[in-house]
Amino acid sequence: MEITSNPESFWRHLNPLRLTREFWRARAVLFQFAGKEVLQRYRGSRLGVFWIFLQPIFLLAVYTIAFGVIIKTKWPESQHAGLGVVAMAVYCGLTAFGIFSECAARAPMLLLENTSYVKRALFPIQMLPVCVVLSAGFHGIVNLAILTCLGWVTSGFYAPALLAPLVLLPLVLLSCGVTLLLAAMGPIVRDLRQFIPPMLLAVSFLTPMFYSPHSVPARLGWLVNANPLAFTITSIRQLVMWHGSCDWLLWGVWTFVCAGIMISAYAIFMRLRHEVTDLV
Repeated sequence: MEITSNPESFWRHLNPLRLTREFWRARAVLFQFAGKEVLQRYRGSRLGVFWIFLQPIFLLAVYTIAFGVIIKTKWPESQHAGLGVVAMAVYCGLTAFGIFSECAARAPMLLLENTSYVKRALFPIQMLPVCVVLSAGFHGIVNLAILTCLGWVTSGFYAPALLAPLVLLPLVLLSCGVTLLLAAMGPIVRDLRQFIPPMLLAVSFLTPMFYSPHSVPARLGWLVNANPLAFTITSIRQLVMWHGSCDWLLWGVWTFVCAGIMISAYAIFMRLRHEVTDLV
C-alpha cells in the first residue's frame, strides 16, 4: 500500500480478493480512524457519547410533531396510523439516507482535510473514505437498534427484525463506492463540494423517506425500483415496523450491484491516487 509516483493500473484493482486483502492489512487503520471519526463528533460536549442515543430520541419527538400532528402523513402499509407509526416510518428513512448523505457530503473535502496523512508515503489514504463510511454506519446501526426496540414495544417482539442491520449492507457498499469516487475527484474538481448538497437534496425528495412508496404514481415507479436507497428504507420498515419480510433475492442483487460499484470506485481511486497526492 505504498504510494508511488507513477499511476497504478486500473484493472489490477478490480480483483475483489485483492481488495479484501488490502482491507485486512489496513484493519488497524480502519478501526483507529473510524473510532476517531465517531468520538470527534462529540468531543467537547458535556454529555459526550451519550448524544449517540439522545439525538435519535430527540429527533423522533420532533418527527412525531412535524409529520404526525402538523403534516399528518398517511402510511397505507399500517392499519393504525398513530403518531408513533408516522415518526418511526420517517426515521427509518432518515436512518438509511443519513448514512449515504453523511458520506457523500464529507467525501469531496476529505483528502484536503487530512493533508498530513495524504503526504505520508506509507499511509493508505484509500482507507480514509472507508473510515468515514464505518463511522456513518455505526450511527446508522445505533439508530436502527433504537427503532427495533421501539417496534417491539409498540407491536410486540418480532425476531426477523434482528436481520435489519443486514439490510444495510447494499447501502454501505454503495456509500463506500460513492465516497471513494468523490474523495478522489474532490481535489481535482473543487466545485464538487458546491454540487453535492443540492444533489443530496434532490435525492432525498426522490427517495421515499417522508412518504410511502405506494404513494408514488405508477409512471414514476422506476424511481423507487431502481433506487437502492428506496429498497433499503422499504425493507427496514417491513422488518422493524410492519412485521413483514425482506425480499432477500432482490437484496442479493443489490448487494452484488453495489459491491461492483464499490470495487470500481476503489480502482478509480487507486488509479488517481498519485495525481491526488500532488494536488493536495
